Amino acid sequence: KSRWEYDLTINEFFKSTPVLKILDIGAGAGYFLDKVDCPLKFAMEGSETNRALLREKGYHVLAEDNNLIEKNRDSFNYVTMYQVLEHISDFENILVTANCLLSANGILIISVPDCDAMILQEKLTGYPDIFPNHISKWTPDSLELVLNKFGFKKEQVIYEPSSIRKFFDSVHLKISHKATMNGTVAANIYKIKNKKIRILLLLFYSLLEVPSLIPYYKKLSGGGSFLFKAVKINSVTT
Repeated sequence: KSRWEYDLTINEFFKSTPVLKILDIGAGAGYFLDKVDCPLKFAMEGSETNRALLREKGYHVLAEDNNLIEKNRDSFNYVTMYQVLEHISDFENILVTANCLLSANGILIISVPDCDAMILQEKLTGYPDIFPNHISKWTPDSLELVLNKFGFKKEQVIYEPSSIRKFFDSVHLKISHKATMNGTVAANIYKIKNKKIRILLLLFYSLLEVPSLIPYYKKLSGGGSFLFKAVKINSVTT
């Protein structure tokens, strides 16, 4: 699997500052690290299933123990977090860790959903963006304020490119929200046991919902997330 952030990081950021040793926090199954051309690839991951998969791929998996920082202090020139920070309640601790693990002038790359896009999504589709989906919401300004506190300076912010897929994702969310309400057409369709018939009816129903969101096409098709590149300018104490 791939994300728009992966290719942008590799094609733009790595070309200007080559990657020497990288840590991907919340690495999942390692889809980003699979794309990175670097012999020193490390990962942190909460799922034991994914940790086992990362090891099978030959990546170094760091244990989140008391010796994590001391063993790896100032050793990475890149730390990345893709769609991770918004799921972590103790985000301050993870940013301190990133600072301590990065070398001087090391680069931190974070992607998160855009707060304004999430609020608009809920307003137009009714589908809530709440715990346990996302614990926190971020704008470039709020993320910059927090990162400044932990020794980082903003270098670049890039928004996710617009796409028609994003618009139809919103159509799907609107139908999913209606399906939670008894007696609605969407709820009745989801009760149909025959999967092929259910999918066909949902497709037709989706077409009926499109006109209500067309006036907001430009906003809903816009990028729902942004990529934040920062450089470490100061070390923080643990």
